[in-house]
Amino acid sequence: MSNKNGGGNSPLINIILIFSIIAVLLIVIIYQPSLLFMLLLAAGIIALLQRYNITKSDSLSHEQPKNKYSVEQKRAEFSSVEDQGRFEEGKLFERYIASLFNSYYTIEDWTRDNFDKTRGFYVESNKNPDLTIRYNPSKERFAVECKYRSSSYYSALYNESAVYLAKEDQLSRYRQFSEERGIPVFIVVGLRGKPDNPLEVFCVPLNDIVSTEMPISSLNRYKRSYAIKDFFWKNGVLN
Repeated sequence: MSNKNGGGNSPLINIILIFSIIAVLLIVIIYQPSLLFMLLLAAGIIALLQRYNITKSDSLSHEQPKNKYSVEQKRAEFSSVEDQGRFEEGKLFERYIASLFNSYYTIEDWTRDNFDKTRGFYVESNKNPDLTIRYNPSKERFAVECKYRSSSYYSALYNESAVYLAKEDQLSRYRQFSEERGIPVFIVVGLRGKPDNPLEVFCVPLNDIVSTEMPISSLNRYKRSYAIKDFFWKNGVLN
């Protein structure tokens, strides 16, 4: 019953409010026309500001995904260029190392490492070390994986400067290759300088690698006395 009565009184209250507003407007028009003008002007400005803010908000909401996509696209393009640069550096260093094997050696296999593999093309031999080499006088065979690093870095694991060698899955593949072929594998690291003219070169036996990185103090044990001299093979040791 109370809801019904309330509903019946509602139209009457609305009529009273409407007449009250009209009466106030008439009084303002008659006695204070300038005040009415100012009120209408203020209402118009407020309406325009609200319309501008809504339009701007809608515009931004539509542009944000586009800007976000643009940033992500540029980031992807930069990453691709960066990867290409590292790939080219690696190939330069690979050629440099290959040039240090004189006529006493024969390169039996040289993996292609096509950059197109990052675009969906995969060549199974790419998982092997870069070079498979035969020492002609004794017919001994070994493999070399080339890694160029422009600088060392601080390693929290060893609390000193270190060089990143390879990913764990890469090292696992090289170990599997070594076991299946029955030949030793060496990680040949070029450090600093340029890929085709590094300041230091290290020949690290895969069997001596226990981590994806190696501290400089340990790496120095495998340092070649002269980075540019031809490789020397003796008693299963590459230097």
